[in-house]
Amino acid sequence: MAYRSEAVATFNQTVGVKQDMDEAIRILSPSDTPLQQLLPTVSTNEIKVEWMEEELMPQAVVNSAQSGTGPWTLTTTDTSELRVNDVLGVRDGASSALQYTVSSITNGTTYVVAGFAGNTTAPGATSTLELIGQYVVEGSDPGAPRSTERVSKYNYTQIAQEAVQATRTARNRGARGGLFGGEDPYIHELGKKFKELAIRFERSMIHGQRAISGDSKQRFMGGLFYYITTNSVSGLKANTKTLLNDAIRKAYDNGSSPEVLMVSPAVKSQISTLNANYLNIPRSETMAGERVDTFMSDFGEVKVIANRHFPKTRGVVLCTSQNDHAIVNFDPYTHELLAKTGDADKGEIVAEKSLKVKNEKGAVLFTLTDV
Repeated sequence: MAYRSEAVATFNQTVGVKQDMDEAIRILSPSDTPLQQLLPTVSTNEIKVEWMEEELMPQAVVNSAQSGTGPWTLTTTDTSELRVNDVLGVRDGASSALQYTVSSITNGTTYVVAGFAGNTTAPGATSTLELIGQYVVEGSDPGAPRSTERVSKYNYTQIAQEAVQATRTARNRGARGGLFGGEDPYIHELGKKFKELAIRFERSMIHGQRAISGDSKQRFMGGLFYYITTNSVSGLKANTKTLLNDAIRKAYDNGSSPEVLMVSPAVKSQISTLNANYLNIPRSETMAGERVDTFMSDFGEVKVIANRHFPKTRGVVLCTSQNDHAIVNFDPYTHELLAKTGDADKGEIVAEKSLKVKNEKGAVLFTLTDV
């Protein structure tokens, strides 16, 4: 049909013409979809999004209570970490002189260790002994190889869909200036629905619980809180600074380069109070209040970003420069007209997306229990 307007847009064309709207994510307010603004986007051709992860071998055992001058017996459930003639030191020990050498291994789980380089002090109860080197015989053959298996992790793509509709009468009234703003109501609804879908996907990226129906026709992706389970820090807001340092260090200790702390507005406000004791405001300044957008830690600067879709007490430490996490597009946000069946124009916005959460051990959940 002809519209009484000189404006021509893609939605006025024939049915089947698609308009890719995915890049419009970048023009939404960052406060609406901060996680989508932050993460890179990659593509996929599969509804099951898979990635491989492989860790370096920890090469350490936790000691049980020991006494006497040795040798001492350690038991572990890991059969691949240590070899005869390995030299072990006490992690975070008071003295580097407390070292031990593996003299024999039984059934792959029982280690006999003796004091090394004159040490006769027993390993402390529950201390962690880590491999620091090998006391091998010159010219000897190497021991059995040590290895870790790659782990396959996955997520599902999730479909987002919303209908858009405007009657002929409403569109003509808009074109003639009969509606406030003189805006085409179809365009208006298109923008609203796209924003609603984007906000909904932001929530899925945070809270999503991975699920799939028996016939695979219904799918829901897992979000950050679904995947990040290894590391967490929790405590009272009075200890915010200490808790932040603990969380960032946990990420660092697990091989990550923590760069972003995304938190709820309540947690963001609490973090900003840390600044009050360190500000020196000149008398000419007329602005009041404090704000912390970057937290300086011993392990680097971490940008603090508020996300209104996070639970009130929660946050998460993330690494972004190593592409640990990414949005995955099976289909980007796309608008297309549907077949005309009455006195109205009908269309839909549809997308199919997922989320990769790599190196989840390098991410840390952060909780202030009393904000």
